[in-house]
Amino acid sequence: METVSLKPLKDLLFPIQYLEICQSLVNAADGDFEPIMEGCGLKVENLMVPMMMIDGEKLLHVYKSTLNFCHEKKPYCLQVLKYFPITAHGLMGILAMTSPKLEDALNAVLEFFPLLMPYFHVERKYIKDEVYLFFNPTCSFGEYDNFFAELIPLALCQIIPFLSKRPENIQYFFSHSSTFNPNIYKEELGIGVHFNAKGNYLVFPKSILNTPLITSSAGVYNQSKSSLQVINDSSKNKNPVTVRVREVLTKHLKQNKFMSNDSVARSMNMPERTLARQLASEGYTILKLKNEIRIELAKTLLIKNDKNINEISKKLGYSNADNFSRFFKSVTGETPRQFRDKHKY
Repeated sequence: METVSLKPLKDLLFPIQYLEICQSLVNAADGDFEPIMEGCGLKVENLMVPMMMIDGEKLLHVYKSTLNFCHEKKPYCLQVLKYFPITAHGLMGILAMTSPKLEDALNAVLEFFPLLMPYFHVERKYIKDEVYLFFNPTCSFGEYDNFFAELIPLALCQIIPFLSKRPENIQYFFSHSSTFNPNIYKEELGIGVHFNAKGNYLVFPKSILNTPLITSSAGVYNQSKSSLQVINDSSKNKNPVTVRVREVLTKHLKQNKFMSNDSVARSMNMPERTLARQLASEGYTILKLKNEIRIELAKTLLIKNDKNINEISKKLGYSNADNFSRFFKSVTGETPRQFRDKHKY
């Protein structure tokens, strides 16, 4: 599987439409959704704004508050999935529904998944007669990682009712453990679920890719795909200074090169004061970016390889492991060793 560096939640953008799922659940529980939205600076009316994007911190706040309306007798993800129609994915959901075959729907999801659900990097592999979809997280939702690790991949099951024939032998594997009997997922969704696996992935027979969809519509499919391609191209052209500086710093840090503020400015072809002013307008400083990138890379190194803490601290430019550990704990609330023990699989 491809290694993916963890990104800060505030750097990832999600369509606000995913909050409508929370609104439906809270309303069904006779709760008040407005204070939840206001708690992260949003308004319920924002849900009506087409293609409005919110950052991952706001998404987490709303889902975290919504889960207070769930009971503990059933996995939270199954309770949320009840209010998670395929159309919650917006144009991508419509594109999947109107695809000619399941393979076309899968191709659509893989092409536009990063645009609408950047929490995962999804990798497809064909192994013998089976299709594997690996879900590598690009960020961390902290104590809610396991919830989102289940919710997003399992939401793909919402395509099943639109297939002309119900597929068999669909198996989900999750790296975390669960106190619930996996059979509850089988009863609710008709798929197999396994825990304590070596990663998060979905496996199904290659033969079901040819299954037609009963909601196929060439006109709607082509129109939806065209609209998504326009949105995708537009998003790629948006290149704020923060993103460009982050890319430069990350590239050099991975090569064990540590850039001064002046060298960063020169790489951006602008005076240092101009760069500082533009970063400030986006809520950043070079130091803040450097520290965030160090933490992101540290998390990746702690999870993905077996280097000891001292080696990792040197790679990140710290004079000693103690300084690295203190800084890491000040940001994450955990020592590097505690973080590794909790997240490494």
